[in-house]
Amino acid sequence: MTGVKVNTTQGDGTKKSPEIFLSYAAQDLPIAQLLAMRLQNAGLRADLDTSLSIGVNWQKAVERLLKSSDYLLFLCSEAAWRSSEFASELRWANELREFADRDITLIPIRLDNASIPPPFANLQYLDLRTDPLGAIDTLVQLLNQTVELNFSALDPLGFENLINDLLIDLGSLSLQRDVVLHGQQFDFHCLFQSVDPFGARKTENWIVEVKHYSSSRLSVSALSEILGRAARFGQTDIRFALITSGQITSAGRERIAHTELRLVEGVELKRILLTRPHLIAKHLGLSGK
Repeated sequence: MTGVKVNTTQGDGTKKSPEIFLSYAAQDLPIAQLLAMRLQNAGLRADLDTSLSIGVNWQKAVERLLKSSDYLLFLCSEAAWRSSEFASELRWANELREFADRDITLIPIRLDNASIPPPFANLQYLDLRTDPLGAIDTLVQLLNQTVELNFSALDPLGFENLINDLLIDLGSLSLQRDVVLHGQQFDFHCLFQSVDPFGARKTENWIVEVKHYSSSRLSVSALSEILGRAARFGQTDIRFALITSGQITSAGRERIAHTELRLVEGVELKRILLTRPHLIAKHLGLSGK
């Protein structure tokens, strides 16, 4: 197991952009090299670290690379599943995702029919199984255009419009905006279809609240207010989600740890949008060219 560390800069080299770490099994080196080459061809500087210097502590070196990364890309395959180093990197990445203050976006990349590792099973992945070259080009193009998605460029209404279109794109069967339920006004009420473990389809009721923060973090008091509003619905089948452009504090994370609130922070939202370039182009003005 090794990794690619991609240091991205603007064309004039003056503005440093987020950094990318690519984790893969040794058997998947050819596809990792291809991805690195495509990154280089797109104007991104990719350093392929196929080995560590003699005397370097491998675990500490990889941890240091992970902690300095903004994007963590995992090549998931049967070979990766058999790699103890890959499992270690996944564990460290998951800890960073849960507890780090930095924005870290994780993107699984599926190479074969191996399942996505449990910590990331619910993440949207990039599929290289049917058209690897096309998928790699899509990923490189997206990373090149969305080196740093800047939600602060949107005002609150613009951010809410983005979420409106995202909910539709995610497959909402019915979407109501600025809806009043049980005497309370909410940003969105939508219906989604899901499948239970036995294959039966069911319709889920969701209330979605949107909070846009250009710089500050979502406070514990704001979270408590949302949880209080959700509690008034009692034992109903309605589920609650909060989508924010920013991050929450560690105290806020503890506050919702044992609740049913589905939180989508800015980091996860960026990852979701990476696979939806049409929304990026429409709302953030990035064409991917």
